[in-house]
Amino acid sequence: MLLAALIGFVLPVDGERQMERVGLVGMCFVTVTFFQFFGYPLEFALERGNYDSLALFAMGMGVWLSTRPKAGVWTPVLFFSLAVHLKVYPAVLLGIPLWRHRWRAVLPILAINLVLLFWFGLDRGVEFLQGLYVYSRNPYIWVGNHSAVAFSDLVLKPMLIPRFGEKAAGLFSAFLTLGLPCGLWVHGAIRLVRRGFSPRNATLGFALSVPLMCILPSVSHDYKLVVTVVPALMALVFFCDRFVSAGGWSNAVGVIATLVCLVVIAQSVLFPPVFFTANKFPLLLILQGLTYFVVLRSAKELHHGPVPALG
Repeated sequence: MLLAALIGFVLPVDGERQMERVGLVGMCFVTVTFFQFFGYPLEFALERGNYDSLALFAMGMGVWLSTRPKAGVWTPVLFFSLAVHLKVYPAVLLGIPLWRHRWRAVLPILAINLVLLFWFGLDRGVEFLQGLYVYSRNPYIWVGNHSAVAFSDLVLKPMLIPRFGEKAAGLFSAFLTLGLPCGLWVHGAIRLVRRGFSPRNATLGFALSVPLMCILPSVSHDYKLVVTVVPALMALVFFCDRFVSAGGWSNAVGVIATLVCLVVIAQSVLFPPVFFTANKFPLLLILQGLTYFVVLRSAKELHHGPVPALG
């Protein structure tokens, strides 16, 4: 229901097509949740005792609360911070309350996160930060680690070594695998911020950020893939709605590409790969590109006017 509420911010209000959109959104929702919650992403997470789905819920609540017309700052920051202290990577979403409330969000962000960090004492907090540093610098590289670092070491770097040598190939592959998704995110985020804060833009920013959460950390094992339900759902609904209303090759390609990502992401690494590698990095990069395309094609404000920043 939370995801369905967020989808409503992405679609325009069109009285003649509202009933048609209800069926369209329902079909897309069932399709995406079938692949994500009844397939490999959530099953692998449950098998490993992982809880990225809880972080997903906290992130969704934070975004939804941030879009309320009279939203305060403390409650959204609390949910975002709970997600951060569950999984760290949702820290990028703390930019949403800063975008909405500006300097008023600084104190809640600092206060809540310091309390959560040292809830079990100063020693445990310091130990956590030290462990996080060591773990991120020495990631376990295997085909089920879909981070940019893992894809660079496993796939791209070995392909480039014969032509450029080991050192140059390592630098070039790291630049490509990290630079491309970061560049898409930065440019997309700038475009959204320039439009002003609104429920629509906050939701699109959420969808744009999720692939980066999976790609950027050096440790991103496949049990994190359950969070990709957000960009996959947003992209599928957007492209399906555009295709039904206006047709067009770009919309058809968007629908097909999203469905391909869903199908292949839902395939276990234990099975032979559909494409050249079982690593999920290329699919996450495609999702990043699709959500970036949605951000660029979205009208500035269709039915949710800008929400003025407080303070």
